[in-house]
Amino acid sequence: MLRLRTVAWGNLAGFVTFAMMSTVIFFSTLYLQQVRGYSPLKTGLIFGVLGVAGALGGTLAPKAVGRFGARKVPAGLIVQGSLTALIATLGGGNGVLLILVAGAVASFGHLHAVVSYGVAATSGLPDCEQGLAAGLVTSAQQIGVATGIPLLSALASARIAGLRAVGHPFAAATLGGLKLGLAADAGVVLAVALLVAVYLRPPRRAAMGHRFFLRQTSNRYQRRQEMSNSTVGDAAIAVVRRNTEEVPGQGNWDLYEELFADDFVDHTPQPGETPGKDGVRALYMSLHAAFPDFRPEIHWQVAAGDLVTTYKTYYGTHQGEFLGIPATGKKIRFYTVDAMRVVNGKITEHWGVATLLDLMQQLGAIPPLGGAR
Repeated sequence: MLRLRTVAWGNLAGFVTFAMMSTVIFFSTLYLQQVRGYSPLKTGLIFGVLGVAGALGGTLAPKAVGRFGARKVPAGLIVQGSLTALIATLGGGNGVLLILVAGAVASFGHLHAVVSYGVAATSGLPDCEQGLAAGLVTSAQQIGVATGIPLLSALASARIAGLRAVGHPFAAATLGGLKLGLAADAGVVLAVALLVAVYLRPPRRAAMGHRFFLRQTSNRYQRRQEMSNSTVGDAAIAVVRRNTEEVPGQGNWDLYEELFADDFVDHTPQPGETPGKDGVRALYMSLHAAFPDFRPEIHWQVAAGDLVTTYKTYYGTHQGEFLGIPATGKKIRFYTVDAMRVVNGKITEHWGVATLLDLMQQLGAIPPLGGAR
């Protein structure tokens, strides 16, 4: 499967965008707290701007992929890399503004790359290989998050130690190390963007399949010309909203069977879950068992034809085991941006990104990043 360029280069892009963007967030946290002396609360409020930008990127990315194709992965990487390079110029006086503005745009590019690589790495494959392809997508994400920060932190730490050794103050040495790490981060992202732009060429058979898909999609929309786009979108939004509010929130498993198609495919399954209908049911049940008062808050939904993008927050109280973590009694919340395709009243496909790292930190399974001097 990795011999297919769309799979190999798509997953490389996914690995790099997660590895490098997580490092940007971590280094920005260190800058705000250790160089500028900001409190964790003030730092968290600043990062809220980046979260909004990321959500916006996740909303617009499916539309861009649908219009231009998944080979536009380099566009998101170029935005992420270019703005990371700008952040690398931060200093004692301009750093906060750079993080707010350049960081927000970099987050937008990152989410565009995430959605694009997920589609690229799972397109043009037979149904029997979709599960493995989705697993590779998830693995690229998890490995990227786990390796980016340690590797670039080692580079930054070496620079900090060198500057301290020649008499630089702690804050100045830390700033020098962070700038070197961010510059290296930007260089890696831009180099991979160039490679992906050159080599992300789907094989002829996959390309023919993609063109056939586009023709079929176009024909389907032409047949629906008498029905307004708003009507199609409203109907799809209603299905997705009903699933969000009543299935994981209220544990209505009969409704789950009604709303999800038997050939449903989850293109971004959680680790350990299958990419089909049974996998999502198992995830919903585990969430409902671990957080009996699990409830969603939908902030907004938009539809592009039969594809619905939703930005929402989930809340709950940890009263049962979740991902091996015993009940803590803690109240939690995490955010998700996902896209669901609805065909004939049934949910047939799903792509999503969730702040599970933040959830693990709330449950005490992972220590907060940048919290200690």
